[in-house]
Amino acid sequence: FVLTARRDGPDTSPRSSLPASASRSWAGQGERKAQALTQVTLAMGRTADLPTQARAALDESARLLAAERAALFVADERGALSFLAGRDEQGQPLPGLTGYSSTVVRKAFESKKAVVVAGSEEGELLGSQSAVAHDLRSIMAAPLLLRDDALGVIYLDNRLAKGVFTEEDTDTLLAIGSQVAFAVQLAKSAKLEAERAVLAKDLALTAAVQSLLLPKADALRDARLAMAAHYQPATQAGGDWWWCEPLDAARWLFLLGDVTGHGPASAMVTASVAATFQSLRALQRSGQLAELATKDVLHQLHQALFGLTATSYQMTMSALEVDTSARVLRWYAAGAPPVLRLEPSGKVDVLVVQSTPLGSEALQLAEVERPLVPGERVLLFTDGVSELMQANGRALGLAGVKRLLLATKDKDAQAARDEVAAKLRALQGDRPPDDDVSFVVIDVP
Repeated sequence: FVLTARRDGPDTSPRSSLPASASRSWAGQGERKAQALTQVTLAMGRTADLPTQARAALDESARLLAAERAALFVADERGALSFLAGRDEQGQPLPGLTGYSSTVVRKAFESKKAVVVAGSEEGELLGSQSAVAHDLRSIMAAPLLLRDDALGVIYLDNRLAKGVFTEEDTDTLLAIGSQVAFAVQLAKSAKLEAERAVLAKDLALTAAVQSLLLPKADALRDARLAMAAHYQPATQAGGDWWWCEPLDAARWLFLLGDVTGHGPASAMVTASVAATFQSLRALQRSGQLAELATKDVLHQLHQALFGLTATSYQMTMSALEVDTSARVLRWYAAGAPPVLRLEPSGKVDVLVVQSTPLGSEALQLAEVERPLVPGERVLLFTDGVSELMQANGRALGLAGVKRLLLATKDKDAQAARDEVAAKLRALQGDRPPDDDVSFVVIDVP
């Protein structure tokens, strides 16, 4: 019996063409899958229509995984699955789906794990009468996962040969499913918000999607470092995005990006970039891609953004690696504002470089490496902080940001974050910010 259940799918999803340095380091199979996932992302990103997005995902799934048929099922509020779209191996639409294994579909949905069935005999053991009756020799299904919720199922089958789908293929289908899950959730939210004003609906939708791509906690502390982040969109949804994660036992990565403008359009572009990052990480965790250097990750995000918007939207990005073992700070900048470092002595060091944003015509990254000073504090911020218009009509400026940072010298990271955020709100007075305001405070013992 060759029924295989895999772990839950990737946290989130979009992609792009691969940088040459990364391509050479990856196995051909992993690179091919990554490129296919990139095409799914770009195709889905060109439209907000769920059936059109579903067709793009199903076409690529069938082509990549050698399926005769690919289908998408979406769950309603009661958990009942209904057929949304289907495609055959020639990319032709299937108006309906008959002779498929509803048992496998239901199992993938209820278990929230991918399922592979190698042939009709295994289908009989699973209890799938359809697999036996219609001689389905290879079946695979994966849930559409959004965090811990299953929103539907993507299903593939083949009647020509056994063993077409393997355990290794499930991570690819899960990654595609996670992208479709975002589209499904967006469509469901749109339906719920249909009676509201158009602008309010758009803001609510983009904010809901964007919030799923941010870390669950905005502060952390362990023996290696402490961190606290602040995110305030200018409207209900914004173009800023931040992320943090451990790279290994000694290194942490912090990302802070800012897409051109703010509001729903910028928020959706930001969501696309964030989902690309999450999908890359998912492929690495599954072993289908080798570990990427931070600069290669930035090149990948650049290619995704450029392919999606062709310079219409760009994104500044700070990527900060904190190596607590080697006691080194590495900063990769793509058009980002300076990085401020507050030493225990009270000295504020400013790191400034020349670089260009992600999604620009010609990407120019900058890289800076500095030794870590024991007890130092690092501040990453978007230009919504330094360009904050104060009640007196003047922008805060870099000097103002330095003063705010210096005033936090005797506070821990979370208290420092709260104090800076409160002072920024006080400086702008009663007027809302003109731009998204985001910053990350990082303390290194």
